[in-house]
Amino acid sequence: MWRGAAVVVSLALAAGGCNFSRTRTPVPASGGEFRVLLAAEPRTLNPLQVQDDSNMVIGQNLFNKLVALDADYRVIKDLAESWEVGDRGATYTFHLAHGVRWHDGTRFTSADVKWTFEALMRRSGVSTGFMSRIASVATPDDATVIVRLKEPWAPFLPYLAWAHTFILPAHRFAGTGAASPAGEEKPAGTGPFRFVAWEAGNRIVLERNPDYFRFRPPLDRLVFRFVPNASEEAGRLFAGGQIDFMIARPRTSEMRKLSQQPGLIVRTRPHPARYYLAFNLRRWPWSDLRARRAVARAVERNRLVETSLLGYGSPAIGFYTPAISWAYNAGAQAPAYDAKAAARLWRQVRGRRPERSHSRFRLLVSINAPYREIAEELAAQLKPAGVAVEVVPLAPAAWHERVVVKRDFDLAVANGTWGPDPDILDFRFGSRGAYQFMGYSNSKFDAPIAEGARGETLRARAQAYARAQEILARDLPIVPLLEHVQFYTYRAGIEGLPQLEALGLVGTGDYSLVRWTK
Repeated sequence: MWRGAAVVVSLALAAGGCNFSRTRTPVPASGGEFRVLLAAEPRTLNPLQVQDDSNMVIGQNLFNKLVALDADYRVIKDLAESWEVGDRGATYTFHLAHGVRWHDGTRFTSADVKWTFEALMRRSGVSTGFMSRIASVATPDDATVIVRLKEPWAPFLPYLAWAHTFILPAHRFAGTGAASPAGEEKPAGTGPFRFVAWEAGNRIVLERNPDYFRFRPPLDRLVFRFVPNASEEAGRLFAGGQIDFMIARPRTSEMRKLSQQPGLIVRTRPHPARYYLAFNLRRWPWSDLRARRAVARAVERNRLVETSLLGYGSPAIGFYTPAISWAYNAGAQAPAYDAKAAARLWRQVRGRRPERSHSRFRLLVSINAPYREIAEELAAQLKPAGVAVEVVPLAPAAWHERVVVKRDFDLAVANGTWGPDPDILDFRFGSRGAYQFMGYSNSKFDAPIAEGARGETLRARAQAYARAQEILARDLPIVPLLEHVQFYTYRAGIEGLPQLEALGLVGTGDYSLVRWTK
């Protein structure tokens, strides 16, 4: 069973500015308004309706899930106080927290969990993919939920904590689905803050929930601002005292300006997303391992970090994200930079098809920064080895159509989240993986991935995924390039933000302004 200790933000407004101080007491000193800049205005406040980052940020402060994740991507409690796993990973029994009420005063019960899960199982929301693995949801009493899966699947809890699985109030959605607009005008959750107002094009205001079931939230009000061109406007808004904290990620060039602005602090933390170079293994020369190794040897990652990310990132050398440390195999690495070895390997490959020795290979990238910068630097690095590359920038939708749908490419720079669980390796590299567009298929890779999904202990799962990463390092269907970092920009003097100070407690994608840990 998990035990909780609050990690909170507290502040008091004073003449001439805000004074922020940290406390870890369950009932901290409190007060004041905290203003957060979002990248964009949310499309809805129904947290299950659409894939929307701004919606997700606000939802974490209005709603709760059964379970949450800490910064090491281990599962911690939320609405569920404790749980047991049975039937070799096919049955999950959740014991719910007591004294929980919806913001409209109605008592929260297991019936709300059952309604939400069954709505998602009926494909009424953005998390229906993995929720379709559920066979049944039972509620033997108001405080117990029993979820039975169609077959054992160890990633169930991490995905339940990560995805759009906020629990909705069944009484407000009667006769509708989880993705319906019901309750949007004044959403009611169980979270630490309650909805006050949504001023279209300007801001969303939340206030403290005095009946929050864990502790007394430390802030009087949360204000989420959204403006056109948030990246460019951030500096002005900070300088004018209109925002305190920025969740929107600026363009890399804008980030450098912000870091040099007096009174602002820019910090980064590891994030489980990464850029990588994908080969089309259906085409020559990428069907030849020596060609893939030649490209890998030509990549100078430290220079990529400096030129394309202006130093805001780190080299990616492994075949899973190190941000989820328990699953990362540091020994499974891509070939190190060696310009002479790259040129030698490429000459061997070129000699087999001399009629195509001067071919230019199309490198497809999104027009969004920093993809183009990454691609152009890659082209420059590959040239001395003899690999001629033509960078082809495309709108994101067009890139997806050409690369993921039609598989019409030679090389492609891709990106994406590799969490919350290493089972994502099946999605990206499995023979039937939904995002496996390279033409890669290896039964020896698929076997440990399947073993990891059935594993009953974290150690057993980690060992299986470590073997899978070793196979990827040998086969090289991709070349890892750059690791993502999460940016946090805030006014000097702010303390107590979980994202900044509770290292090891709060996941990098967690924008709840309060968080409990074990």
